[in-house]
Amino acid sequence: MKRLLVVAMLASACGAPAAPTPPPPPPVPACQSNNTAEAQFGNRSATTTQDIIWDGVKIFTLTPGQNSATRTVAAGVAHRLETRVTNTSTLACAISMPIPATCALPLYTCAFP
Repeated sequence: MKRLLVVAMLASACGAPAAPTPPPPPPVPACQSNNTAEAQFGNRSATTTQDIIWDGVKIFTLTPGQNSATRTVAAGVAHRLETRVTNTSTLACAISMPIPATCALPLYTCAFP
């Protein structure tokens, strides 16, 4: 009888559950895997409506005090940003070449007198 008990105890020790599997790593944010940022633009003029031109394309027209919706843009590269008085060739602010950082949320503003 004593031998049977020892064998039963040894058999149960061999069937012990394995150590739990570690959790998977957290997912990589889309902005990191795609190397993008979410840019936003703001018109800080008191009375002048502005056109926002990003890399040669008019993307927003903003009234005084207005911020745009965000726009997904490539990060880590220079972009050409022009802010013009709406429907003219007059620059509201100097042309700039911002380089947004990966996963950043930059706000680019212009205050035309």
